Amino acid sequence: MSKLEKWAHVAEIAGALAVVISLLYVGLQVRENTSAQLSQTEMNLFSLGYDLDAWYRDPAFVAIVAKANRDFESLSEVERMQLEKFVLGTLNLWAYAWKSHDRGQIDEEEWAAWDRWFAGEMQNGSWSNIYRRYSYGYHKDFRLHIENAAAGR
Repeated sequence: MSKLEKWAHVAEIAGALAVVISLLYVGLQVRENTSAQLSQTEMNLFSLGYDLDAWYRDPAFVAIVAKANRDFESLSEVERMQLEKFVLGTLNLWAYAWKSHDRGQIDEEEWAAWDRWFAGEMQNGSWSNIYRRYSYGYHKDFRLHIENAAAGR
């Protein structure tokens, strides 16, 4: 084996090592990116949830919710529109959590907690009433999920 052939083998080994090291580095970067993405999705959900909670700090809105829970049809047009905006915003948050879970961006425990809360709200007649009016705006698989939740399944 000539000196040149020996150096060629050394170069091949060095090249293979460089590829292995590069792949390990890429794997580490992907893991770190995934972790950051999970954290960001979680923060987004909490932030959006906090924004929705602000509605319940308004006594006038709480009175509308109580009135709707007693008799949805008794709401004025303005009250109905306000409640619809709230419920649709909340359904959009549920859709975001559902899609994030579907994509593996939130873990099972986190998803289960959000899903239970939303499903509980769907047991409320006014929520179901509003959802039925606007269900066409949601993905068919998510609609099926909502309908199962409304039915208590």
